[in-house]
Amino acid sequence: MAWHFVKVRREGKVKLDYGWMLKLDTIASLLEYHERSEIPAMSEAIAETAGCLQRKTHPIKRLPSVLFVLASVGGKSVVDIGASLEFTKMANQAEAIGRFGSIYVGRLGGYFMGGKECIEYDYLDREELVFPELAPKDVRIIQWPGGSHYYAKIGNTDVVVGGEQKWDTKMAAENAAAQYLRTMGRE
Repeated sequence: MAWHFVKVRREGKVKLDYGWMLKLDTIASLLEYHERSEIPAMSEAIAETAGCLQRKTHPIKRLPSVLFVLASVGGKSVVDIGASLEFTKMANQAEAIGRFGSIYVGRLGGYFMGGKECIEYDYLDREELVFPELAPKDVRIIQWPGGSHYYAKIGNTDVVVGGEQKWDTKMAAENAAAQYLRTMGRE
């Protein structure tokens, strides 16, 4: 699937330049986006939150912190809360695509609907779901608690090089991420 990235700015009373955004204009592209980006991010947050609840510590990252608070006061499991949040976000995005024709999604998952004040002034189609401005500073190396493998992420995208998605050492994961960025032409 080709991903359509656009640079967007808002004109009118409030002028904003949003930079590169992912433009989603079909339900199929929305579902593919959630499968590749949002659901893995939520799964990671659920796992981190569950670990913190088990260890009686608190998470530091934004989404696990939200899940932690909701699980602590809501009486529901972290999995139920995460699934509910994910479903609600996707349903709202689908409704927005139906009503407005498209949505613009930022690299951290925030989104907004376009409108006549939004101007697309550049575009780039890519085969990989990696935002154009992502660079080595956006690489995260992850090792699950008690796990033996390392994983690399760029933004919310899993790094896959040569069909491999996990590596035995942190350095191997870092090298894979660097190779991935080179193939995207940004290192």
